[in-house]
Amino acid sequence: MTIPSLAALLVFAQTPVQQPVPAPALVPAAPAMQTPATPVATPVQSAPQSGPVMTLDQALEIAHSNAFDVKTSESQLRQAQDRVNEARGLLGPRVVLGGSYTRFDRGITATTSGGGGGGGTTVIQPIDQKQATAQLTMPIDITGTLSKGVAGARAAVNASRENLAATENVLNLDVRTAYYGVLRAQALVGVAQQEVANSKQAVTTEQQQETAGVVAHVDVLRLQAQLAQSQSDLIAAQSGLALAKESLNNTIGRAIENPFDVEEPTTLPSVTADESSLVQAAESRRPEIKAIEYQLEELKWLTRIQGAGLAPSLNLSANFDRNLAPAGNTRASTAFATLGLSWPIFDSGLTHARVKEAQENEKQAQINEQQLQLGVSLQVNQAITGLVNAKSTLEVAQTQVTAAAETYRLAQVQLKAGVGTSLAVSTALTALVQAQQSLANARYNYLTAFAQLQQAVAADDPNAAATGQGTGTK
Repeated sequence: MTIPSLAALLVFAQTPVQQPVPAPALVPAAPAMQTPATPVATPVQSAPQSGPVMTLDQALEIAHSNAFDVKTSESQLRQAQDRVNEARGLLGPRVVLGGSYTRFDRGITATTSGGGGGGGTTVIQPIDQKQATAQLTMPIDITGTLSKGVAGARAAVNASRENLAATENVLNLDVRTAYYGVLRAQALVGVAQQEVANSKQAVTTEQQQETAGVVAHVDVLRLQAQLAQSQSDLIAAQSGLALAKESLNNTIGRAIENPFDVEEPTTLPSVTADESSLVQAAESRRPEIKAIEYQLEELKWLTRIQGAGLAPSLNLSANFDRNLAPAGNTRASTAFATLGLSWPIFDSGLTHARVKEAQENEKQAQINEQQLQLGVSLQVNQAITGLVNAKSTLEVAQTQVTAAAETYRLAQVQLKAGVGTSLAVSTALTALVQAQQSLANARYNYLTAFAQLQQAVAADDPNAAATGQGTGTK
């Protein structure tokens, strides 16, 4: 079932009386809200295109590529991945090369004498020494502390990945809201354009009546004043459209001067799943909840690491020293290996305090998880309530536009017949414009409410997510 467009309703104002078209049901009353998809009415006389048409999907794609928050979250994810490599590096061997040069104030020699007048001088310590060294060290993770660090770093990567998904989920809502804001502003421009056209027609009709001597000049002035006001309203609506487009450009992370036009959705989305299913889907899908679960896992690994503060550690090292200028009895090279065991037995309660602190961090994460779950449930219910209210408002607005259009048509007919007044026409036109504006706002309030539900459930298709059919993403 199609929703009568604003354009059709304005044409209706210029045609003979017809029976009002009943408004179709978009969503039934909560909680079930079962309804088929319904075509969306197009705005009245949309503003001329100022650039290439950008669909909502294209806007989302551009935003995911350009948005600063997404780029920051991606950088944080790469940082977390680097920390995994850092933790792994602590498990592997290390090789250190070194060299030294030492210069003394004087060398140390010894003179020896031998039989038959023989003898000589022996260098005990030369005046300078040149030495090169190589050292290999390898930790032996006998308590698993270093492996726990790797596991904790991996959990942090998963948490960062879910935080990125949460950022993208919020971005989707921001882009959809800004996109519908442009459509709303564009529809209001169409309403203002039609208001100007109707006001001009009313002024022309009233001037003809004045020429015929039917009405006074003050009646013409009244309608001319309304025409001036409608022209001012059109300028304001056009400014609002320009600002809405700049806001959308800013949201998707590109220069606000980029020209574009938007595409009107062909149908209004509907919700067939019940509230409890949507809440369950949200709690299982929301990346914020998954992120805090991974953070809790990371904190548990950290607690175990802190608990190993009094555990023994074992290290293997191998050294090679090369004397580049050996003298006397000095060896040209030496090599040795060391296996070192370290076991702290008392640290004045430092390890115990660190473990208690880590455990409190775990408790705080658990509290945050419970709070977040309640918040998600509330957010889903608020989104459903907002959707139901928006649907009801839309139905009322459609009826009001139909009634206002007929009232305005009758006022015009009576004015042309000489039995009506310019005041009646002016009042009817004002009521019609207000009803059209309410209809435009109601339509895009509904779409915005559905976008809020999409964000609350973390799915492009909340119905599929709630019923477990597919991933819930398009």
